[in-house]
Amino acid sequence: MVKIEQEVLNLYQKYRHSPPNLFQLVGLNLKRYFFMLIVTALAIGLLAALNWPNLIFLLLGLMLGTLLRDIATFRQFVKTWPVTKSVLDWQEIARRLDRERLGVTNDC
Repeated sequence: MVKIEQEVLNLYQKYRHSPPNLFQLVGLNLKRYFFMLIVTALAIGLLAALNWPNLIFLLLGLMLGTLLRDIATFRQFVKTWPVTKSVLDWQEIARRLDRERLGVTNDC
């Protein structure tokens, strides 16, 4: 199982008994947002030094758009969680996570 698959199954398992909320999902991504903020701040500094103020606004718009898109995705995940939870095969999720913890690579 690749890392992203394991992360998704762990996330499902985490929210099995208590549904996710928007703040939890944003919190899971704080490191990414912090990195994005640092890169944006450095780029703004460079654009300011080059005296390209219009590009600063473009960059800020892109960052804001990314954040708003993520929040919309998280809201959709929270809204659809009840139906997602009802169709997930919890035994299969537990089996796959157990196999991963034990280091079994064959997924049969």
